[in-house]
Amino acid sequence: MNTSPMEQPTPKEHRSGVVAVIGPPNAGKSTLLNRYLEQKIAIVTPT
Repeated sequence: MNTSPMEQPTPKEHRSGVVAVIGPPNAGKSTLLNRYLEQKIAIVTPT
């Protein structure tokens, strides 16, 4: 892409939403979320 120094490319749109991961206890919901996001966001305890 050829742009002059005065022209700035427009930033990408940010989208937001809500996702619910539901299921019985100890079904792996937190593990699934952590693996999908590739970060340790949800607390996982050994059973």
